[in-house]
Amino acid sequence: IRFAIPTSDPGYNPTTGVFTISLSSTLTLSGDDTTIDGSTQTTAIGITNPDGLEIEVDGVDRTFPVFTITSNNNSLEYLTIVRGSQGVELLDDADGNHIYSNNIGTDADGVYAKPNTNGIYIHGGSDSNHLFHNYISGNINNGVWITDSNGNLIGTNWIGTNEYDADLGNGAEGVFISGASSANEIGSLTSSAVIGFNEGNGVHLQSAS
Repeated sequence: IRFAIPTSDPGYNPTTGVFTISLSSTLTLSGDDTTIDGSTQTTAIGITNPDGLEIEVDGVDRTFPVFTITSNNNSLEYLTIVRGSQGVELLDDADGNHIYSNNIGTDADGVYAKPNTNGIYIHGGSDSNHLFHNYISGNINNGVWITDSNGNLIGTNWIGTNEYDADLGNGAEGVFISGASSANEIGSLTSSAVIGFNEGNGVHLQSAS
């Protein structure tokens, strides 16, 4: 999915340079191999927000997830994802998906909170998903919550900090891994996760995990 929203669109804010898509229900990826790439807006229209991202997807009142993924090998890239019950929810054996270079719970510039209830919620046997280069901060509860899912990788992400490495903590755990979960990885020899300022633990591994 590519974007080419004109600046005449009512969702465009000329002060911030951000195009906001306000939802009335969740966006569900139920088919495999779909990429939603917010950087295509810049390619099509030009740079409107030199300080951050240009496409914001807004759940408005936190009554439903912004994105629900129930399929495999999809990618969400260069999006600001705010004010959902979950920013991104992966369930029903959603495997091999990539969540890359998004702001999840912050404004488009990665500075101020626009919280989801949870940033990313991975459950229901959703395995081998990759989270890289995201700001997952300012959410009401957990930044990342993984339960009953295996082999997910939380690579280079900023969880609880803003663009300037200042306090923008999540309201509970930075990363919470619970249930029958195994082989989930936080950081690696080649990628590091910056986790700080969260109200609960930076990383909470529940005893059954």
